[in-house]
Amino acid sequence: MSNADITYSAHAPAQEPTPSDSLSGRPRPPPSRRRDKPQLSCNACRRRNRGSGSSCTYTTATGRPHGPVHVQDRINELESLVVSLMRQQNPARACPPSSEYTVQATPDEVHVPEPSVPGGNPELPGETTPMTQLGISPPPSDCGSIKVRESGVSYVSSAHWAAVLDSIAELRQHFAEEDEAYARIPDPIQSQASLARPQLFYISSTHISHAEVLHAIPPRPVVDRLVSRYFNVVDLATGIVHSGKFLREYEGFWNRPQETPIVWVGLLLAIICVSTQLQETTLVPHSTSTSSGTPSQPTQDPQRQAMVDTLRKKIAQCLVLGHYAKGGPHVLETLILYLLFEILLSKGVETGIWVLAGNIAQIAIHMGYHRDAKHFPDISPFAGEMRRRVWTTIAQIDYSSSLQMGLPTVIKESQVDTAEPRNLYDADFDEDTTNLPPSRPESEVTPILYVLSKHRLLSVSVKVADMAIEPRSHSYSEVLDLDKQIDKARDALPLSMRWKSLASSLDVPSQVLMKRIWLEVSLQRLKVDLHRKFMGPSRLQQEHAYSRSACLAAAMRILEFQHLVDEEARVDGRLNENHWRVSTSLLHEFLLATSILCFYLQNRGAGPQEQSVGPGDAGDISVDRIKRLLRASQVIWARSSATSRAARKAVAALRYVLGDSGASAGSSSGFEVSDSGVSSSAPTQYFPDPAPPGPETDRGEKDVAMEMVGTESHAIDPVVIASAVRKIDWFLIPAMMFGYGLVYYDKAILGSAVLFGMTSDLELSVPDPNNPGAVDTSRLSWATSLFYFGMLAGLYPMSFALQRLDLGRVLGGVVCVWAATCAATAGVTSHGGLYAQRFFLGFVESIIPTGFMCIVSGFYTQAEQSLRQSWWFSSTGLWTILGGALNYGFAQITGGGLRRWQYIYLLAGALTFLFGLFCFAAPSSPVSAWFLTKEERFAAVERLRYGQTGVRCTKFKWAQLREAVLDVKIWLIALMMASAYTVNGAVSGFGPLIVSTFGWSTLNSILFQFPLGGLCFIVILLTGWLGSRIPNIRILMLIICCLPVIAGCAIIWKSEWTFHAAAPVIGYTITGTFGGVVSLIITIGMSNVAGHTKKSFTSATIFVAYCVGNIIGPQLVRSQSKAHHYPELWLGLIICYCITILSSAALYIVLQKENKRREATVVEDETERSKLAFQDLTDKENPYFRYVM
Repeated sequence: MSNADITYSAHAPAQEPTPSDSLSGRPRPPPSRRRDKPQLSCNACRRRNRGSGSSCTYTTATGRPHGPVHVQDRINELESLVVSLMRQQNPARACPPSSEYTVQATPDEVHVPEPSVPGGNPELPGETTPMTQLGISPPPSDCGSIKVRESGVSYVSSAHWAAVLDSIAELRQHFAEEDEAYARIPDPIQSQASLARPQLFYISSTHISHAEVLHAIPPRPVVDRLVSRYFNVVDLATGIVHSGKFLREYEGFWNRPQETPIVWVGLLLAIICVSTQLQETTLVPHSTSTSSGTPSQPTQDPQRQAMVDTLRKKIAQCLVLGHYAKGGPHVLETLILYLLFEILLSKGVETGIWVLAGNIAQIAIHMGYHRDAKHFPDISPFAGEMRRRVWTTIAQIDYSSSLQMGLPTVIKESQVDTAEPRNLYDADFDEDTTNLPPSRPESEVTPILYVLSKHRLLSVSVKVADMAIEPRSHSYSEVLDLDKQIDKARDALPLSMRWKSLASSLDVPSQVLMKRIWLEVSLQRLKVDLHRKFMGPSRLQQEHAYSRSACLAAAMRILEFQHLVDEEARVDGRLNENHWRVSTSLLHEFLLATSILCFYLQNRGAGPQEQSVGPGDAGDISVDRIKRLLRASQVIWARSSATSRAARKAVAALRYVLGDSGASAGSSSGFEVSDSGVSSSAPTQYFPDPAPPGPETDRGEKDVAMEMVGTESHAIDPVVIASAVRKIDWFLIPAMMFGYGLVYYDKAILGSAVLFGMTSDLELSVPDPNNPGAVDTSRLSWATSLFYFGMLAGLYPMSFALQRLDLGRVLGGVVCVWAATCAATAGVTSHGGLYAQRFFLGFVESIIPTGFMCIVSGFYTQAEQSLRQSWWFSSTGLWTILGGALNYGFAQITGGGLRRWQYIYLLAGALTFLFGLFCFAAPSSPVSAWFLTKEERFAAVERLRYGQTGVRCTKFKWAQLREAVLDVKIWLIALMMASAYTVNGAVSGFGPLIVSTFGWSTLNSILFQFPLGGLCFIVILLTGWLGSRIPNIRILMLIICCLPVIAGCAIIWKSEWTFHAAAPVIGYTITGTFGGVVSLIITIGMSNVAGHTKKSFTSATIFVAYCVGNIIGPQLVRSQSKAHHYPELWLGLIICYCITILSSAALYIVLQKENKRREATVVEDETERSKLAFQDLTDKENPYFRYVM
């Protein structure tokens, strides 16, 4: 171990080291002249003339250790002896025992307690177990770690990441050698600083004047741009400078610069410097910066850099001239901005910056900022609110700088009563304000809201930090109480500042996303700090299992955020514009998480066969998963190792703990690392080879997606995703629009066929024997309804056939049979034959709607399903127009060997047969989509992981069927569908007939189907588009679309039916909004269920309800009530749509209540979410499923 870097912890005596060899006492030469010969035995053995070093246990190691397997036992034994001697010789200077364990040393071994009796005092040690027998190193000392270098002595608390790494005994010598190796290499960051930081402590203002400071200010056009950038773009120390007040003073400065207070000039210079520095940083593309959180130094224009260096000195001179230590106007604001500028230059918190942060806190206390302004009537409301903003920022700086240095804070919470600032814009108040306005709602993201959010974490953060560094003992109940306080602090965050997944934050600016990430990582950091001490020997105690699991889970969560930020900060990522915000604060969180996991793996000492964390842990945290996270993190750290000593240390620790020299081929990041630790130019492996089927991916038992993408999430190129979705759209959507249009046309042509002579040819209309002179049309009504009885009979068997068998073959074969059945209608000669044909036609056509619903839910995300379902369902309206045009053309036929209605059915059969041939090419899922490339298929499947709805599972599961039958939301959706589709049952079968009763001719009655179909087409597409753009608006749109249907029915019911009556035609047309209602019901139903058996049941149930509505609708059309304007029909439809509205409201309450319950009880774990995505779980079984409304 070099005398240049001696590390103290609980493993070494707390006395001053001497610059001599710890064993021989021989002074060691400088590293540049060292020529030590290998020593084969210790000094004592040499004095006893033992020439062989093989029998000596204490031979000095001369080389770098090659791995824990070769030297682990010797290191543990030597470490035990050192600690034993320390305890014997300096018992009074030993660190007090922590609350988790007590070290008791003997000359032979170090003991740790066994688990205490359940229910007993967790502070009382049980019987001891030799640590060397456990094969683990003691945990980081609660006393922290001291380093003595030639440049000075430094201390960090046990909560600091460096102390955690130093606690890995085998790494100490390695890091010492690393420091020696790099000692001769100039640090590119440090070499940029011409003076020590911060310059405020080292600069003299003896010969500087006010005029000289003013002379250094750039021309006004330049300053105007930079000041504008600060208030409109730069988001740093938000709120400490009131924009309105400053800009008024700014104008006065340019009018009378000599009369401006020197400290205000320093504030202006600080704004200029911060704005300039961030302008340079944001111009650096992420590809040239490191992903670990330390952006590389931008290549600045020499002239601009010289200007910044000059202004930086002038800021310090202004503060000195203004006697900043005494306080006064603008002092704290200037100091804060100056401090942040120094941090930007140094890319981290150095000792001098930490000292300056403490000085700022002391000056603020001297000025009374720690007491709320309400106690002092002389302070105006405006000044009081600005004092609260400034104090909140200072408290956060004091905490964060102390945390990064591993040292205590200056501010003590017990001495502070300053209230938190209000959520206000600067424009909401100014110097003339007599009463502050109330705080704006926290759903409104003002610039100060982020400061408020951090402030709400501050109290518990300081408590956790104090517990981590205080030498006194803490009971385990105190730890658990703080753990609950952390959860409460998360709940206290504004909803707009709480972390949500990227997929759920598509409309959130990247600036807000970065703030959410910082807050969530901070919360996870608190969990790590609080429970870290229980990662040591007490990991074997059942009573501390929760702490162990919580610490590991939080550390892994932090590394997941590191990987997310690394991916999204790239050129095409969502965080690229704000990659500079990956500040040094996040860097330390990532380092701590890396250190904790390294410490756990090194101390665990288990082979690859042991997969779980240990007995008693909550959750299934596998060692393989930890290693995958660390390997991906190793790649990220390697990129910044050339410019960051901390990153080099992390890379070295990861190499050592993982037992290799780089990320393996199985690295989740897909990068390869060379021996030097610098990433190679190998591209990201977005599409690994499909995993072979195994116990977890048996075909049929779980989702077919498992065979392709496995249980872990993968990074996907957005360009590939876009290409895959585009191809899927072009292949599926036109075909589904054509196919479902044929279904609708097939049903609707019955109404036109009636006008073309089918009624008389097949005796569908006969005299009513009970009412002389009246006509009985019940045969026509039953011909319409029997189609839906056939569909009822076919829905469930067809749905489950599509699940179990190849979709393309089943669909293609059934559609061809449908085509033959449809064409055969032209040969029907009686109403009895028509009954049989209609029933069988409904049976085979039942495969289309359920099949299309399952296809959309298997190929598209929840957000995309609304628009895609609307596309194919919109053919209801489109084919009302196209079918009407075709029928209008057939109406012009006056001769030929067939009746006009027969031509219609022959054409429909031919078109359906062509569609059937195409269906044979349909893939069952994105996994087998032949029209996509391998990369596109992988992307098409992986992108569905987050929604948790799955892709396809061919096994029928009775448990899912039982759950579906008992699921109240499915029956609410069925009730909505049955009620809403009564309109279609009447319109599709009797539309032209009803319009003809308004006094219009046969041909005009057909033409009047066009506006209804056009409105239906537009409303379906519009609601689908809005549903895909605005979250949780679908049920609201559904209710809105019900209202025109009710109004239209009322207009027809109460209007005067005269020759060429216009009012009922208008009412008839606006009922076309029913298309939007039923389209939304389908979307809501299919996007809110998961599990393929349950989805098949749901799709079939929805169309069972569809059939029920279509059966009820025609029965409401009774010819004997024609003279009274079909009152049963219109009143019945109004009642049905009132039922739809009430059912929709009930469904909204059910879904919202369940979402809130899950948000409150389920802890988000992205890895676990990824693992469960393709397990073919139902929406109730999967805790990460969220319902859309």
